[in-house]
Amino acid sequence: CETVGVSRNEQFISNQLLEYHIRQECDEQCPRGMVVLEPLKITITNYDQEAGFELITVPNHPKYPERGTHEVPFSRSLYIE
Repeated sequence: CETVGVSRNEQFISNQLLEYHIRQECDEQCPRGMVVLEPLKITITNYDQEAGFELITVPNHPKYPERGTHEVPFSRSLYIE
């Protein structure tokens, strides 16, 4: 109601405004995940082959560090969207 306001006249409110507020609400409550739906394999040519892979620690939610962390493998071969 704060964003839209209250009026006696008929109003049109865009779907984008509804989607914005849904995203704001979900941002605080929903857990985050990472996925690549249509993977494209890339190779980093100047990355040491003998290094194998390393685990990089990333937060579960960027705004809420108290929600913990998880590790993501990083190697010469990566998959991107």
